[in-house]
Amino acid sequence: MEGQKLSGSFAHSLLLTVVVFTLVCNGQMISFNVEKYIDGAVDLPLGGSFDVGMYYTKIYLGSPSKEFLVQIDTGSDGLWVNCISCKDCEHQSMLEVHPSFFDPSTSSTSSFIPCSDDRICTGDGFGCSSQNRCTYTYHYIEGSWALVDYVTDLIHLGKYIGTSTINTSTPINFGCATHRQGAESRTATLDGVLGLGNNQMSAVNQLAAKGVIPSVFSHCFKRSGGGSFVLGQVAQPNVTYTPMVPGANYRVELQSIYINEQPVPIDPQVFGTSNGGTLIDSGTTMGYIVMEAYDPFVNAINQVVSSNVYIYNGEGRQCYASSSSVFTIFPSIRLNFAGGASMVLQPIDYLIHEDSVDGTSHWCLGFSKSEKKSVLGGSQPIDVSISKPSRTKRQHPSRHFHWTIILLFVVLSILLFLLLVLAVLACLNYVQQNMLG
Repeated sequence: MEGQKLSGSFAHSLLLTVVVFTLVCNGQMISFNVEKYIDGAVDLPLGGSFDVGMYYTKIYLGSPSKEFLVQIDTGSDGLWVNCISCKDCEHQSMLEVHPSFFDPSTSSTSSFIPCSDDRICTGDGFGCSSQNRCTYTYHYIEGSWALVDYVTDLIHLGKYIGTSTINTSTPINFGCATHRQGAESRTATLDGVLGLGNNQMSAVNQLAAKGVIPSVFSHCFKRSGGGSFVLGQVAQPNVTYTPMVPGANYRVELQSIYINEQPVPIDPQVFGTSNGGTLIDSGTTMGYIVMEAYDPFVNAINQVVSSNVYIYNGEGRQCYASSSSVFTIFPSIRLNFAGGASMVLQPIDYLIHEDSVDGTSHWCLGFSKSEKKSVLGGSQPIDVSISKPSRTKRQHPSRHFHWTIILLFVVLSILLFLLLVLAVLACLNYVQQNMLG
């Protein structure tokens, strides 16, 4: 759900790395194994559905704290939830829970951000209400939007220190939505959006700037829905790294695609950084492959399955009908990224079940054609960790070791210099005494 981005040079000054790894997720709302946390991590269990490509988590805001269900979205910036004054927000939920609305008047720690606060209320998308409140309009790629008043209040988190959880609260700036329009029914029933984009207003960057968490987050999307989302570092062996493409979004360089370990004839330049790379956007339901690569990609899949399934076009998507198990018919897909990282998708990872009629199952690809850019969206169960340098505390063992060596060298040099000075003074004193004698 790539949204309108806040302005500023902060987003462009960060060097980013994405870690591609596989985790085993069990249960609908689950957590990582506590032994795999690095101190300071915050675990937020995920709910959601792979079939519709939407994942959400629980957060707690205000004093007293109140629970909100928010969609996690790496393609947009900022955190916002429904405001009590919102007249066009959904009051019914398909998640079998009553929607929550934030009421600033009932929170003892809440305050509206005034229009005069130029640290926040400046740039494209910002405005000023008749009540002198800083406003912002979030626009999303599927056409929906949300108008929010910006407030400051406490967010309540459980941080792992060793094997214990310590509750902590810290102020955070977020939006209180007064109007919402165009949201699909599946997302309209959530209480808001947790934007994780690479901007100073994203929750991750705000918390990292305060030293509450390291400037890292990880998510694990379970194939059958749910998963886990961690603010902070997770210790995982055998990870592979790919560099992020510089910019305001989380983008990587996809270099090639293999079907059943056979290369698809695609010009690597169509994925190149000059074309913006490949966007990682957990808020977008579908995955997208740029036009020049999409047809060869689909043709390679169809060549493998054509004798076993009926192939048809389903509202712009490539779809298939089969009376046999598609998981034994369809090929594996390997996405190869810069730096040697790769991601293997099995049929269960990229096929979306539509329906079954008279013993025939209908499935569609979780990828659609894009005219502009490639996107890895919420319908691909991608397990990633995104890390970046922080302006405050930065956990980087190799860099710490590097500076320790430099500091030790400086200290030893000073000691040697002092010993040399003492030796020279002793010699001068000896010569002076002999001359006087």
